[in-house]
Amino acid sequence: MAQPWNAGCQRITERDKPEEGRSFTTNKARTEFFQAECVYKLLQHLDVQEFCVVGTSYGGFVGYRMAHMYPHAVQKLVISSSAVNMTPETDEAMVRRFKTKDVTEILQPHDAEGIRRASILAFYKQPPFTVPEFICNDVLNVLFNVNRKEKLELLDGLQLRKPDAPPLPKINQEVLLIWGEHDPVFNVIYAHRLKESLGDKADLVILKDAAHVPQAEVPWEYNKKVLEFLIKSPRETCFPSEGSIDRHKE
Repeated sequence: MAQPWNAGCQRITERDKPEEGRSFTTNKARTEFFQAECVYKLLQHLDVQEFCVVGTSYGGFVGYRMAHMYPHAVQKLVISSSAVNMTPETDEAMVRRFKTKDVTEILQPHDAEGIRRASILAFYKQPPFTVPEFICNDVLNVLFNVNRKEKLELLDGLQLRKPDAPPLPKINQEVLLIWGEHDPVFNVIYAHRLKESLGDKADLVILKDAAHVPQAEVPWEYNKKVLEFLIKSPRETCFPSEGSIDRHKE
């Protein structure tokens, strides 16, 4: 489902991932490559030929793939709290920290205790009381139990976290990396490494008093940084032609 709306001078299109909300697909693919293709085709259907991409967490994985696959269309890229340079060790560290069997228990909780754990991941400032179980169960039913099978398939299909994943390809767009200082999902060290890899075409903003969801914890500062980046005049950047892209090599 596409939801076009306006924010100042920006025309924004927000959409559900396939198999979430009212979106669906008969295609069996669940990789971020397939997600990127779906978003691109949606925008083509809406007659949007050039655009900027803002992706947070999983959306950042999709956004990075779009920038690489469609450099003629993606003008700028915002990656928020999204370690596109993650490794299998990223999941292992999270599992050790929270003493779970696998990362899906953390990212797709199935009980009230899992919701409390997810709150620690999302928010730096925690409530000064234990959240009642009935509230946790409501959150679980609304955010995690709807299309649960399909959400687990998205996690399993993510290629970036596979041991045999190819090296992360280079992109040429201007990039804003925006991170919560206390992100327990993707530590800020990933942001610094990504900034170093992308070089001068990338800006890095670390937001204080925020964890994995800075857009919810410090929304005014987050939105200000994102809009400033999107509105400013682009630097001179040379994009390779679409046919010259190798999707599996840097």
